[in-house]
Amino acid sequence: MTACPPQSPSAQDSKGSGRLVCRSSLGYRDANEVSWTQLVQSVERIVDSSELPVLVDGDGGFGNFNNARLLARKLHQSGAAGISLQDSCFPKLHSLIGERHPLANIDEFSGRLRAVNVIRPAILTP
Repeated sequence: MTACPPQSPSAQDSKGSGRLVCRSSLGYRDANEVSWTQLVQSVERIVDSSELPVLVDGDGGFGNFNNARLLARKLHQSGAAGISLQDSCFPKLHSLIGERHPLANIDEFSGRLRAVNVIRPAILTP
């Protein structure tokens, strides 16, 4: 769940975490059944057990601009090194069902990216 190709040193020296890890440990389906708080709690446990940077799969950011901003802030507070967001609609459909899944509106998804970007200065400032 890292943004790096598997052969790159960055991918080898990091841990991935996201809804898949959280879903698997809680027995949920891949269908937005895990809350953002459950994801953050899982990330905290992973960060506490490793010295490697943890990159988090934040799916679609759990909703709109405000949800994505809150998620990014809480993941930063939990010690995550980064987050990736998908341009999927919320709530997302199970990824193995159907051939095509609708994408989020460009303006909506851009808003989520801007929201996460707002957190970046806090991450870069020790």
